[in-house]
Amino acid sequence: MKKLYFLSTMMLIVMATMLPQVLKAGWGITTHVTSFGTYDFSGKHFCILSNMENISSDDVEFKEYAKYISYSFQIKGGIEVPSQSEKVEVCILLSYDIKDASYIRTVSEPVWGNTSVSSVTTSKDFKGNPRYNYHYNFGVVGYTQSEQKVNLYNRYIDLFAYEISTKEGAEQKMIWKAYVKSQGSSDNLYEIFPAMAYSLEKYIGTTTADGVVNIDNRDRWAYRYQLFEKGLLHLKNTTLGKFCNKKNKNNGNGCVLYIIKTKKYTRVCIYFSRRSRLFKDFYIEYNHQKYPLKAINNSSEISLDSDMPNSNIHISDNPNNVIYKTRNWYDILDLYFPPLPEDANVIDLISQKRSDKRSNEDFVWKGIQLKN
Repeated sequence: MKKLYFLSTMMLIVMATMLPQVLKAGWGITTHVTSFGTYDFSGKHFCILSNMENISSDDVEFKEYAKYISYSFQIKGGIEVPSQSEKVEVCILLSYDIKDASYIRTVSEPVWGNTSVSSVTTSKDFKGNPRYNYHYNFGVVGYTQSEQKVNLYNRYIDLFAYEISTKEGAEQKMIWKAYVKSQGSSDNLYEIFPAMAYSLEKYIGTTTADGVVNIDNRDRWAYRYQLFEKGLLHLKNTTLGKFCNKKNKNNGNGCVLYIIKTKKYTRVCIYFSRRSRLFKDFYIEYNHQKYPLKAINNSSEISLDSDMPNSNIHISDNPNNVIYKTRNWYDILDLYFPPLPEDANVIDLISQKRSDKRSNEDFVWKGIQLKN
């Protein structure tokens, strides 16, 4: 068995099973990623251990956070194994922190009042004495200052990846490291951490000086992580989507989140934005054969149904061949098509306004490679 000499006191990470709530409406963060080293983690067996003095690898909170780091490495093709396993090829040291950077600021506010007399009118009281009525101009007459507390927190994730040598006494070689930082008003690390871990995905195994990732409640990180929670990512016929239709001014944007092949149907989950329109000729094309759209559902739960479901969204039909319009600035929809051949490997996904020629309003995803 391989021995991790420099980490002899650290213990096995067990992945937890609870997924935090999807981001609250209007919630969003920007993360900054700095990383060093070029390494291909695809197919590598890795473990994750604590790099914090007072938090062990079997701490329940650490295990909750570690699983999201694991998800990002698995998306890159890595395979998580226990730290005691002989298969361990890479050990990833994880530390995280949150620091209060709140401060008091002085705020100036204008004071509104009368600035001058604009006119005077006279009248008489009941004794006949004159009465003068003054009319004023109003405007800013000065400023007042007050102190306000600004809630601000810096959130950090640090990762150090080592290639494990099988030779006793050999020095462990660092192959990659990364620093992730976000700043905001929330001090709830449990709420923030999954999104920060997700922002690592594109930078794992690469060098970047300042990778900036903007994440909000419409981002697809939660849906990708649900694939892990449901155990669907590792199914034989489940493909994790990274396929986005190019933005155009005439019809929104769409990103395929995942594709699941079963013997009863082909399920495609897509994130649509910018008031997208879907057209009557919506089909999967494989080996010069078309598999037309059969049903559309709101995507609220990732599961495997035994039969082709009925649409819970009305599919309209009008002279422009539009069958569905996204109701918000974004929608996440499950689209159901007939089952594909078991060995189907590369498909095109097309929503076509006209059957006789292509339009710049079409959605076209070309060359999607399926996992079999």
